[in-house]
Amino acid sequence: MITSIGIQLNIDKGLIVFTMKRDKYMQSILAILRYIGRLFKCFLAPIFCLLHISVTDTRRNTQKYNDCLQKKKFVLEDTERKINTGLDRCLNAVTTWVKLYLQSEQKKSDFKPDTDDFDTVASPACKSVLNYVSGMIKEINTTLDGNNVSAVLQELGLRLHRVVYDHMLQFQYNTAGAMVAICDLNEYRSCCKQMGPLVTELFETLHALCNLLLVKPENLQQVCSEDSLVNLDKSVLHNFIQLRSDFKVQKQNIFLRS
Repeated sequence: MITSIGIQLNIDKGLIVFTMKRDKYMQSILAILRYIGRLFKCFLAPIFCLLHISVTDTRRNTQKYNDCLQKKKFVLEDTERKINTGLDRCLNAVTTWVKLYLQSEQKKSDFKPDTDDFDTVASPACKSVLNYVSGMIKEINTTLDGNNVSAVLQELGLRLHRVVYDHMLQFQYNTAGAMVAICDLNEYRSCCKQMGPLVTELFETLHALCNLLLVKPENLQQVCSEDSLVNLDKSVLHNFIQLRSDFKVQKQNIFLRS
C-alpha cells in the first residue's frame, strides 16, 4: 500500500539524489525529470483515491472528517512543494549548464571574425546548446502533463532568455559577426516557440535588438522606432548599440535622440 509517509520518503530521496549529482548535469537531469514525472503519475493519483475513501468512510463523524480534510490538505501541499523544489532544481541545472557551456565554448571570433569569407550560419556553441535544450523540452513533454507542461516550459524559457540575453552582452560584433548572432537568435527563437507566447515575444524582441548590430549607423534611429523596439527603455537600446565594433568611430552618427 502506498502511504503518505512512503510518498514523502520517495520525494525526499529524489531531492537528495539530485543534490548529490547536481554537478553531473547531462547524466542526472533527465533522470530527475523522469522521476518527477513518475511522482505525478504514480503517487499523486493514489493519494487522491486513498483520501477519497477515507473521507467517505468518516463523513458521518464530523471531527474525523475535518481531521481527514486537514490531512489531505497537508499531504497534497507538502507533496506539491517538494515536487516544485525538484523541478526548480532541474531548471536551475539546465540553465546553469547552458550558461557555463556558452561561456566556455562561444568564441569571440564567432561574432567578430577577421574575414567576411565564411558561411553565415548559427555558431557551433548555439547548435550544441539547442540540441541539449531540445532534449529537455522533449523530456518535460513526456514526463509531465496538463498545465504542468506549459508552466514548466514557460519558466524554462524565461530563464533561458535571461541567460542568452546576458550572454549576448559579453561580445563585440562586426558586420559578419552580427549576421552570425542573428542566425543564433533565429535558432533560439525557433526552439523556444514551444515554450509559450511570452517566451516567444521575448526572443522576438532579442532578435530585433540584434538587428541593431547590423544596420548602417544612419538607419539606427529608424530601426529603434519600429514596433518591436519603440517601447523599450533607451538604456537597453544603447547597451546593444555599444556592442558594435564601429561604435567608437561612428559614435556621432549612431547617437540616439531621446
